[in-house]
Amino acid sequence: MNQYWRHREAWKRIESANEAEYYFEVVTLCESVISDRLLSYIGGVNPQIQTGRYETFAELIRTWKRLVSAREDDKVPQIANKDLCTCVDEWRKKRNEIIHGLAKSRRGTNSETLDEFLGRAKSTANEGTNLAKAVNKWHKQRLKAHQRNVAEMPA
Repeated sequence: MNQYWRHREAWKRIESANEAEYYFEVVTLCESVISDRLLSYIGGVNPQIQTGRYETFAELIRTWKRLVSAREDDKVPQIANKDLCTCVDEWRKKRNEIIHGLAKSRRGTNSETLDEFLGRAKSTANEGTNLAKAVNKWHKQRLKAHQRNVAEMPA
């Protein structure tokens, strides 16, 4: 299946899941979109780096951070005084809390009400949607620039 159509379907589902208040699905789909864009960027600028489909989200973010810090042209934008890599990594931790936190808890440690937790799920879904859009936009700009630079290199 063409990658374009997969991404188009993912964004359609993110939008409909947000409207239906299925925030766990939104969070999961946003992680999928972000991971795909990071895999594409990493493989596009440094094919020697071995990344697989089953690389953890944290590992992808670490590799992405390392690559952009070494590539002057590929600096990431700032969002609320933090770079995009840091924002995505902080969101990853919120994502873990939401995805794993609805039914799983240790006895006597969960003082948060269900409504409070679901409010955090909604907030995490909204933040993930915005970050997925930002990563997608950054990826498109940087990968095109990289491809242009490669094409202009003398043979």
